[in-house]
Amino acid sequence: MTGLKICGLQPGDDLSFAVNPVVTHTGMVFASRSRRYVAPAEARALSKRLRTHTTVMGVFVNASLDELLSVSATAGLDGVQLHGSESSELCQKLREKGLVVWKALSVPRDNHDIPEFAHKVLAYQGVVDAVLLDAPPPKDADSQVTGGHGVAFDWRDLEVLTRELTTPWPPIWVAGGVTPDNVGLLFDTFSPAGIDVSSGVEVSGRKSAQRIYALMEAVSHYAG
Repeated sequence: MTGLKICGLQPGDDLSFAVNPVVTHTGMVFASRSRRYVAPAEARALSKRLRTHTTVMGVFVNASLDELLSVSATAGLDGVQLHGSESSELCQKLREKGLVVWKALSVPRDNHDIPEFAHKVLAYQGVVDAVLLDAPPPKDADSQVTGGHGVAFDWRDLEVLTRELTTPWPPIWVAGGVTPDNVGLLFDTFSPAGIDVSSGVEVSGRKSAQRIYALMEAVSHYAG
């Protein structure tokens, strides 16, 4: 079964989609400079509703171990999604604390760099529950806002990457620019363990129930 995560949720969003088993994960952003930032205390009410049906993840950028543990406890998170330069050692410590851990990595713009990038992916084998592949942030983006830009990398690079991953690798999720309209193109190229979507199901910067349900229908169709 292909997982589906709806990320960047905020207070006031319609959460009715979360009861559908197609959605396996949900997420909130704790990078303070993101426009989708949610304060940990506010996030707890959302987590309480979401955890009945989904695994609730928190998005962080270069937070310390103490901050990650503190926010996770306050917000009622099941896991953390790390979008900075976090080490494999930090990931292992978080897993030992009982958290689900995903490490986000930006796919190089030049596919000639994919062989070297494969070594970076493999460095997290055994210490994370998944690697989340995303597009590099736009050059003018805030360095503390590394995801949620709605930009896709070249999904054909996934074929190149999997040829380079010659040893067991962590489950691979795909993020960046996925929408209800183009998700079929992703599945034509690669079968990810899951898809992480934020801006692709938004209208005017907020989550759209209509687009979320359209995405769920598309994932169910293409993932079989």
